[in-house]
Amino acid sequence: MFDTVDLTKWVWAILALLLMFGGLFGVLHALRRYGTAKWQTRTKNTDTPKRLKIVDSLNLDLRRSIILVDDGIEEHTILLSPQAETLISSKKKL
Repeated sequence: MFDTVDLTKWVWAILALLLMFGGLFGVLHALRRYGTAKWQTRTKNTDTPKRLKIVDSLNLDLRRSIILVDDGIEEHTILLSPQAETLISSKKKL
């Protein structure tokens, strides 16, 4: 059914696939283990304090919600929906 030449080609093809997937797994494992912070453009900056806070949240229905965001200077009321985000009001903090 299979002659020797055809069988060796199949064996070499399977070995090449295993080698390719093994190398890919090795690279992904190394990136996960040793991190990718050197190659990332954005890294976490833990020196500066966070300015934005979600003060309150209210679900209107399954798709829409209203959140109250405090940025330290003003409080913003924002309507969130799947189609858009709408700024309802902004007022200075007292």
